[in-house]
Amino acid sequence: MSLSNPDLQAIRDALLPQKVDQSSKTNITGNVATQSTTGEFIPHIFYSLHNIMKNPNQSLNQMENATGFIKHRLKNSKSLIQNNEQLINLLSYDIDYWENYLQNKENEAQIKKNLFAKLSERINNVLEDNGYEREDSPESENDDSAIPRDSTDNDIEISF
Repeated sequence: MSLSNPDLQAIRDALLPQKVDQSSKTNITGNVATQSTTGEFIPHIFYSLHNIMKNPNQSLNQMENATGFIKHRLKNSKSLIQNNEQLINLLSYDIDYWENYLQNKENEAQIKKNLFAKLSERINNVLEDNGYEREDSPESENDDSAIPRDSTDNDIEISF
């Protein structure tokens, strides 16, 4: 996903965990502890809690390591948000606002799609009325070419 707002992109980059190469993996109590490359933080915490329940004596450091990167990224994100008033305004809207906003955008897109379909139909009707025949091949849909039925009809001007 690409974000158009560079400040939101910086926050997204700060929150996503960095990819861990094979040499940085550590072996703790016989299990390999790695950080996921997804944006999900919760699985890291549950994995650490699972290891603590299995072996409470040796898992304390693992819990700190597993949750430390989350705390660090959240602090960085918080500072980025606090320094940008536009982000504060964007994030101040509630979920209902964004759901309505997205629904309105989808409705606008559907209206435009319907308008273009009607316009295309009108253009095809005008072309047919003036002696042009539209090819139904996929190539003609891309280049919008029309084929004259009669070679004498080349001087026809179309107006709305």
